[in-house]
Formats: sequence, structure tokens, C-alpha cells
Amino acid sequence: MLTLLIVEDEPAIRKMLRTSLTTKGYKIVEAKKGFDALDLIMSHNVDLVLLDWMLPDINGIDLIKKIRDASKPSNIPIVMLTAKSQEVDKVRALELGADDYLTKPIAFEELGARIKALIRRSHGLGTENSINIGGLSINPNRHLVETKNKQVELGVVEFKLLYFLMKNNGRYFDRQSLIDAIWGQLAEVDERTVDVNILRLRKALKHHNLDRLVKTKRGIGYGFSETNS
Repeated sequence: MLTLLIVEDEPAIRKMLRTSLTTKGYKIVEAKKGFDALDLIMSHNVDLVLLDWMLPDINGIDLIKKIRDASKPSNIPIVMLTAKSQEVDKVRALELGADDYLTKPIAFEELGARIKALIRRSHGLGTENSINIGGLSINPNRHLVETKNKQVELGVVEFKLLYFLMKNNGRYFDRQSLIDAIWGQLAEVDERTVDVNILRLRKALKHHNLDRLVKTKRGIGYGFSETNS
């Protein structure tokens, strides 16, 4: 049985989420505060986190950073559930490591579909083999990127983006295709978010002189290739 962690300080919202998701066959654990949630993540096998932005002790954005910095749960899918509906808030959350973003009031059927899609992608990522191209190695099981025995530090979104591009070595994808592959077809992600994460990926690879591997083809999109074409 898959385990979902609800991080929400409003009892009524927690109850509605618990009721809806329990009927879909999930095991539910709950936290009213951010640091309590972090303890639960470290002590339980959590498959996905539903996270409110406004919490009593720490905001959801800062909690995402702490989750991503922890080695054990770094690739757990995180869905922000918040009343903040401004595009700038959504972009900020997604850029800092949230996998999806839903505004309240919550449409429970849509939430269920997004949870299924995120868990399917995250579980698939963890069962693939390592890929080695152009002096760069990516291991989805260990969530590790290395070159010449040195670790390449990547955020969770940049990791997923790099893995997808390396897995499709030599192919190019437009922004919408990358949104569908990385965030899912149901995600409301602006195409500029793809550009931002490509820039971050290249910046991380540039420290190892490997930014040339992430290519742009004008009018086509982004790809990964060790050739100069």
C-alpha cells in the first residue's frame, strides 16, 4: 500500500483529504507542522507529500528545500496544495522542487489523477539502469549524477530533466513535450519554467565543463548529445 503524507495545519482540510484518499486505497500519515513532517519523512516510507504553503513553523517552500536536501527522501514527489493562485507563486514552487501545484478549493478527482501520474513517474525513474554518455553518468536508483568520480549537484527537477534527455540521447523535444514528460500532462506549468530549469541544468554542468552536452536546436527544442551537431 502506498503512503501519502498530508502536511496541513487546518483539521477540516486534513480530514477531507484523508477521507478522499483513503477511499482510493492509500495509507495516510499526517502532520500539522513542517518539522513534524520532516521527521515523518525520515522515519516512514513516504511515496508522496501533499504540502500546504502556510504552516505554523515553516513555510512550504522552505520545507521543500529541506526535503530535497535530505539524502533519503530527496526524490519524493511533492504536490503543493495552497490558496496562493498567482503565477509567480506557482513558478517559484515548481522551480524550487515541487512536482505539481494545485490551488484550493481542491478538486479531489483531479488531485487523485495527478497523484497517480506522479507516483507512476517516480517509481519508473527508480527502476531504470544507469546511463553513461560523454563522461557523464546518471543513476536514477541512487539519484546520483557523476563525472570523473565527482558528484554533480542537481535539484530534483534538473535531475529529472537530465535523466529524460540522456535517456533520449540525440533526440530533441519542444517545451510542451518536456512539460508533459517531467511534470505530467495535467500540470499547469508555464513554458518559461522549462527554460529556467534548462539554464540551471547547464549552470550545474558548466562547473564540470559539460554544459555543451545539453543542446538547443532553434525552432525545435532541447536535447542531449555528445556530438557537435
